[in-house]
Amino acid sequence: PQISNTVNAEKRATAQIEITKPAERTQIYIERINVSGTPGAEKINAQLKQWETEFLKSHDQASSKQSLSVSYNLHLIQPGVLSITMGTSFANRGGQPIGGLRGATFNTQTGELLNLEQLLQWDNEMRQKANRVINQQIQEKQIPLLSREAVQIKPSQNFYLKPDGIVVFFFQKYEIAPGSMGTISFE
Repeated sequence: PQISNTVNAEKRATAQIEITKPAERTQIYIERINVSGTPGAEKINAQLKQWETEFLKSHDQASSKQSLSVSYNLHLIQPGVLSITMGTSFANRGGQPIGGLRGATFNTQTGELLNLEQLLQWDNEMRQKANRVINQQIQEKQIPLLSREAVQIKPSQNFYLKPDGIVVFFFQKYEIAPGSMGTISFE
């Protein structure tokens, strides 16, 4: 049997669902990605579903009249690799939404979630070079930081891959800069 190198990833949005609970209403919007056509598809889809479930459960006991959403962006689809970001948002009605972004790059043959060391020949020298580039971009863009210390990529740093092979590192709201800056990314 031949194994196809084609990865099909389609986004499908579910309609907004309102769940009525005693004395409260919750709106949930989930935009899903369905991966197919590759041996790792089932494992990838299960991982994405698990993250969605964890996010929804983490806000299950939150205050009433809330709105929850999950959405995805496809950044790279090629034989062997799928790189996405998953955005989450939570807001009490009338309140400021709180969101986050999670990067994930998968081996489409095995469904395994990949880290930088597995994708690139990522070592301490490359990490130091990336840190220099990021801190240079911070100065060029005049990004106000919460700390005077230089920004450092952590082993668990969020990232995704672009089609041209560029790694995009990103930092959550309030992680390195004031919340008004939102999620900050560097190439």
